[in-house]
Order: sequence, then structure tokens, then C-alpha cells
Amino acid sequence: MWGVGGGRAAAGSRRGAPFPPFNQNQAYGADAVSFTAAEVAAAPPGPWTVEIFGFGDATEYEARCDLPSPAPATARAHVAALRSVLDDCCRLAGSCPSLRASLHDAAAGGPGPCGVPPNECDAEGRLTTLTLAGDGLACPFPAGVEGLADTIRHLDLSLNELHGSWREHVAPPLAKATRLASLRLSLNRIKGPLTCDLHGKGSVLALVALTQNAVDGGVPACLVEVPVEELHLSGNTLTGRLPAIARGAADTLRVLSLGDQAGEGLTGPLPSFSSAPALTDVRLQSNSLSGELPTDPLPARLVSLDLSNNQFEGKLPSGWGDAVALESLVLDSNRLRGRLPPAIAVAPSLRILSASSAGLEGDLPDSWGPSLVRALLSNNSFTGRLPPSLGGLPALQMLDLSNNELDGDLAAFGDAVAAAAAEAGAASPLRFLSLAANRLYGDVPSTLASIGALDVKAVWGAAPNGALVGKTLNLTSNAFRGPLPAFAVRALADAKDVAVGLADNPWACPPAPVPVRRVLPASAAQGVECERDGGEKVPLANVVRVVGGRDGGDDGRE
Repeated sequence: MWGVGGGRAAAGSRRGAPFPPFNQNQAYGADAVSFTAAEVAAAPPGPWTVEIFGFGDATEYEARCDLPSPAPATARAHVAALRSVLDDCCRLAGSCPSLRASLHDAAAGGPGPCGVPPNECDAEGRLTTLTLAGDGLACPFPAGVEGLADTIRHLDLSLNELHGSWREHVAPPLAKATRLASLRLSLNRIKGPLTCDLHGKGSVLALVALTQNAVDGGVPACLVEVPVEELHLSGNTLTGRLPAIARGAADTLRVLSLGDQAGEGLTGPLPSFSSAPALTDVRLQSNSLSGELPTDPLPARLVSLDLSNNQFEGKLPSGWGDAVALESLVLDSNRLRGRLPPAIAVAPSLRILSASSAGLEGDLPDSWGPSLVRALLSNNSFTGRLPPSLGGLPALQMLDLSNNELDGDLAAFGDAVAAAAAEAGAASPLRFLSLAANRLYGDVPSTLASIGALDVKAVWGAAPNGALVGKTLNLTSNAFRGPLPAFAVRALADAKDVAVGLADNPWACPPAPVPVRRVLPASAAQGVECERDGGEKVPLANVVRVVGGRDGGDDGRE
């Protein structure tokens, strides 16, 4: 079974699961699950089921199942080519175990490399797919690969210690590989500028992956033209401008991944993507791209766009909300201005909207799309009231509006949260709510007790931007003057897996001590105080009462 795309692949029979799941997390590329003849013979009869579990927020998968067939003996010329690779790149004892074992098998009369999945060979035993990823090759790009050029279509040498330059070491051995469709060299030490040597007339090279190498210089225009479908060059030291995408020249381009360049990175304006109708994934984060964002429509198939950590200015184009397939829009750390366009907020497929420190301002849109899962909008200059519609979204798990200029009370927002919870018959899906450092005031309504962050039965953790966060209710540094919300105080004391922030508000003390089941942790209560009727300010510990349980005991709430 092959699963193409990042995720976890598992295979099993409907009458049970005779094989353990196969787990491999990749951002791209192929995962292969294979079983021995003995395992297949011992398994219950079909029909079989295949399951692929995605770990990303916007990922595409394809699956293919192949029936087992006897592998042919690897052709002598290809065995000789791989022995040359072994001699040049595997001089340390114990290195290249997969390559060594396959060549030993060939010497012993077995199929050799053709019998090692996911390698594939034609009927004459000539390799069409060769994978030596993570096998410990340590050398300049191996010249012996030239001996496979007659038939090789897919070559994966990622996660090794290959070095040398693209022009001098990589391109020459592959110059005659006219059938080469995918080349994966990520996580090596290839350096120097890229060239168009492998993209001449008749080239079928559709996937180029050199993520996390030491490639420098500019991005040649040939790498964003037909037949290229996926270009993965993140984590290098590329510079210069992105090449313009000529109309018709990029009809095949689906993935453009050029983020996280060391140093200054890519510069200049963002080209229009309207001439690349097949684009589904664009990652240009952590460069020095600048200027205003193009107002041309985004490609209709675009699923994910990451422009974070650049220097973009001007307004966010309203027309981007017309991208019906867009699921993830990441704009953090830019220099934009103006409002968040309502058309983007209601984009039908949008699941992730991340625009922290993006320079946005003004009132938030009144309406939001039903698919939204994460709205991360901290450190901007949003003003006005918190839209109640955000509290009633059926899928929203994370809402971060901290460090803005929002004002007003939370009554209508809390009502929407409670209504959504009542309709679902469970706690609201909202597991992370941060409204810290705004200008919110009034009472904190008891209806906020319905948010999922305070559901002791919910086990949850999310990893936006690579940082794992847990259930959170953060109301610190506002102007709430009502009584300390009893439900939040109980969560602060009793729930070990919830972060509750109440500090730096001019709270009134509750009319009676709040019953809790555990002694308040000193760190949790720090900075939280309230004012009694006579004007006396007292710490939170003075207005709670431990009942039942004991310190560190039951996490339940009254």
C-alpha cells in the first residue's frame, strides 16, 4: 500500500487487524507499507481496508494498492552502478545497511535492490524507483547514479550526508536521465546555485525536493514552469526575487515551498498566482518579500497559503475570500494595514486564519465562516466589540485576540457560546480563548463556563505554528469590574490541565467565598486580587474556601 502525502498509513483486514499500523510522518513524498508472503498467507481473507490518517491541517492524499508479484533479479548494470555508490559513499563500517543488504542479496542470487520495497524495477530488472533515504550515504552526490539513467523515474536520496554542488555533482550524473520524474534530496548538504540543466526540452521532471540543504542564489524560472508540479526548496539560503509566473507556463505547478530561507532570503514583490491555476499549496514564510499583496484572484484550487514573517504592506485583498478551496491562510508578522476583509472571514472552506502581528486594525467582521477551527489574531490593533458570532461557530477550537484594543462586555459573546453548547449537547468546541490585554469591561458572564476549555472531560492539545498549547481561558489585563467569575476561579484551582488567566483586572470580590476542591497553587493565583465593598483589595486566596477533597486531590468542580 502506498500513501502519497504527509500522514500515517495503516493497513488491515475487516475481520481484524493482523498487521500493526505503519507510522511515518512526512511533509510530502511516499510512504510504503509492505508485508511478507508469510504474513499475507496467514492473514484472514479480504476484503481489505486501508486507512490514512492526516496529521496536517491542509493535506492531500492519494492511495494505491499493489498486489504482490515476484521481483525480477536486478540487472547487472544497475547492480554495478549501485556498487559504485557503495564504494564512494559507504566507507564507514555499518553505514548504508539497506544498500549493503540488497547488494549482498543480489550476489547471493536473489532479486537484490529490485526486491526491496519501495524500489521498483521493470521486467528486465532495471530500476525505475530507487529509495535510499536515511541510509547513511556520505559523499558528494554519487556519480554512480549515472548508471541508472536509462530507466530511473523516481530517485530518493534524502536524509543523508550528501554534499557537493548542484552544477558540478548533481546535474552531470542525471543529465541523461530523461525519464526522471521526481528527485528527492532534502536534508543533505547540497550547495551552490540551481541551474536548468535537468529541465531542458522533453524533461518530465515534475518534483524537485531540496528542503534543508545549502542551496543559494536565485530561483531559476524553469523551476516554476511545465512540467514541474512540486518545488520544495525551504530551509536553504536562496536570495533574489521570485520569478514571475507566465500565463500557461505553470499549468502543472501544484506546490511551491520556498519558506524559511537563511539570511535575508527572497526579496521583492509577491508575483500573481493567477497564472498557476493548479496551485494548492504555497509556503513563502520567513523571507524578506515586500510590497503590496497582488489583488488578482487566488487560484481556485489553492488550499494553503503561508506568507508569514515577511514585510508585506498595504491592505489584505478582499478578493482573496473568493478562493473557495482555501483552508489555511497564514499572514503573521507582516506590515499590513486596514481591516480584515469580511469576505475572508466568511470564506467557506477556511479552517485556519493566522494573522498575529500582521498590522491589521479596525472592527472585526460581524460574520464568520462555519469551517473556522483556529482564528489567531493577536498583537494587532482591532477595535470595537467582540463579535458574538465568533462564540457560536460550530468548529472553532482556538480564538486568540490578545493584545488588541477590543472594548465592550462579553454578554452577547457568552450567550452565543452557551447557545452553541446547548445545540451540540456538550461543551462548546472552544478549547483555547485568549482575550488578554484588551479594554474589555463589565461582568464576565457565567455562560462562558460552557467553553470547552473548562470541560474537565475533554483531552486536547493543539500545535499552531509548531508550539503545543493546552486548554486555556485567558482574561488577564482588561478592565473587568464585575465579581470574580466563580466558574473560572474553580477551574483555576481544580483543573490541572487548564490554564486560566485572571490577573490585572479591577475585580470586585464575590459576595461569598468560592468553594474549591484544592488549595490554589500560588503561581496560578499570582496577580489576582479583588476589591471588597469597603475598598479593601485582597488576594484571591482570601475569597476561596476549600471543601471536600484535599490539596492535589479530586479535579472535579462543584
